[in-house]
Amino acid sequence: MPPTLEGSVDEPAAGSQVGRGPLVVAGWHAWAGRRVLAVAVTVSSGGERGEPVVALTGIDRPDVEAHLGPGTDPSTGWSATVGLPAGISSARLEVTVWPSPSGAPTTLPAFDLAVKDIPPPPFEAALDAPGPGTVLPRGIVEIWGWAVDRIGPVDRIEISVNGGVPVRARPGIAREDLRDRFEVPRAVLAGFSELLDLSGLPAGDAGVRLEVVAHRIDAPPEVVVDDTFPLEPAAVPPPAPTPGAAPVPTGSGPARAVGEGGGLNLLVFTHRLTLGGAQLWLSELLDRAGAGRDFPCTVLSEDPGPLRAGLEELGIEVQVTGRVPVDDVEVYEGRMAQLSAVARDGGYTAVLANTVLAFPGADLARRLGLPSVWGVHESYSPAAFWPAAYPPGQLHPAVREVALASLASTSALVFEAEATRRLWEPAAGPGRTVVVPYGVDTAAIDRFSGSTSPARARAALAIPGDGPLILVMGTLEPRKAQTVVAQAFDRLASDHPDAVLALVGMVPGPDLEALTRYVSEAGLESRCLLVPLVADTFTWYRAADLLVCASDVESMPRTVLEAMAFGIPVVSTDVFGLAELLSDGETGFLFPARSLVDLEGAMRRALTLPAGALAEVGSAGSALVHDRYDSAGYAREILALLRGLLDRPGALPGELLGRG
Repeated sequence: MPPTLEGSVDEPAAGSQVGRGPLVVAGWHAWAGRRVLAVAVTVSSGGERGEPVVALTGIDRPDVEAHLGPGTDPSTGWSATVGLPAGISSARLEVTVWPSPSGAPTTLPAFDLAVKDIPPPPFEAALDAPGPGTVLPRGIVEIWGWAVDRIGPVDRIEISVNGGVPVRARPGIAREDLRDRFEVPRAVLAGFSELLDLSGLPAGDAGVRLEVVAHRIDAPPEVVVDDTFPLEPAAVPPPAPTPGAAPVPTGSGPARAVGEGGGLNLLVFTHRLTLGGAQLWLSELLDRAGAGRDFPCTVLSEDPGPLRAGLEELGIEVQVTGRVPVDDVEVYEGRMAQLSAVARDGGYTAVLANTVLAFPGADLARRLGLPSVWGVHESYSPAAFWPAAYPPGQLHPAVREVALASLASTSALVFEAEATRRLWEPAAGPGRTVVVPYGVDTAAIDRFSGSTSPARARAALAIPGDGPLILVMGTLEPRKAQTVVAQAFDRLASDHPDAVLALVGMVPGPDLEALTRYVSEAGLESRCLLVPLVADTFTWYRAADLLVCASDVESMPRTVLEAMAFGIPVVSTDVFGLAELLSDGETGFLFPARSLVDLEGAMRRALTLPAGALAEVGSAGSALVHDRYDSAGYAREILALLRGLLDRPGALPGELLGRG
């Protein structure tokens, strides 16, 4: 039997009333169980036929898959947004489907709609993933969607599993697709996302109830979704291995001590040499530890960056290797064989890996039997890190197992915060994790402060007016919540008409496009500065009156330490190491992450504090950083770890640092 076209137009229904403005037309179609090639929607009115609008295809429709049976393409859905001519009272809708490259188009029966002035609802939201009927894995699940309130901003999005304690989703995600659908500027920043870990659900559960609630500022909360999703069956535990027959993880081999018996000859592996916090941590560490001067050092970086020149000036050899492929295990093995050969020729005696993304460096140490120190800056849990860092299909499961095996074999894992160390300790094993507090060069900060006044810094940066300068320093990305800071500033700007917000660290991409559009449409262009990444951060710190850190994932951000060293009061989330660093009201101001109301309240609290009291907070923060967080301290301790592992192979890091 030849294949037939199956499907339907789900919205709008024939004969229904629709409002003026953009109209969403959606449905699904399948040809021989597969999604169709293309769909177009045409609107006619008053005898005039409009231009066809090509629909977005490939939308997941698990409900259709269940309807048509196993083997059906799940992505049979389509959607198009069409404009209705002004002043019309009725319209005729026509949908044309191209089933396949070789099939003729099929035009579905046209139907009429009544067009009226229908006020839009004050609140609209949707859960994009997971879709209805999606079978959820017993592991990390990505939740994402959007919520737009026409009355006022949404404060926060909360997600609960099976009626448990809700967690806050990450807000402020760029959604340019909502721009033409809503007239409020904040619509382009209305997305939210979260990674949920369902691995701990009882084995007997066949489904999981997800409830997503949007908490509005100027109206009662709204339920975005409250639905039960099927849950994949619990895995059957593998049989216990036969004694003596345990499998060897991919990439492992006999320990081979390269350069055994010599002094420290350090091989460093990092993901890039750009101006990020982890990269600056590494650059300052190598400088203050004497790398290239007191001992030989080679840095292998997957990507280049502006920090390369400074490392080479120290006498450090820098090699840009290109990305180690992680999506194909055979290609990964080939690249690691090449890097192993390079390392053997270099006679290295120890390895330093910088960030979890640099796990090939830890794997290299494991292959060569070298002592290794691994600096972990990321405050995701080990289970959540991989889906957060690698989109689906970009990390081969076998390569991930190699990374976990390297984690379990590294001599010492170094963390900047106790909260992060606790996250990773179960995967690393007891005794091999240690906190080495981050630090900054306080002497360099003091020299700059002594030579440059705040007024001179403001003049150099052309900061408008003489009101308070609120600074956000950091590369633009969703976890740092610069988009939420801009919305909070919008809400308090009228009460502080002379305040200026500077967001320093803008990088091209959809996030910047959406943020730029929001700033423009909210009328903040003269008071909200969007500044690219800069090498000279000190001038910005010296000009600033307040630093805001709204990140929801941070171990110990360098920007907070630098601002404190400059004596700038800091308003910060209370996540991970930030709660360990700051005492609320004494050395800074803390607030819970992922809430617009909490962020706005903390900013208002600092801005309305008497000048003398605010200065006392800044001075207390500066004294704390000068006393406990100078970079000479972490350079000294990590160098002690590296040298100690050469002298005492197998010793635990706490023993080498005199902590146990």
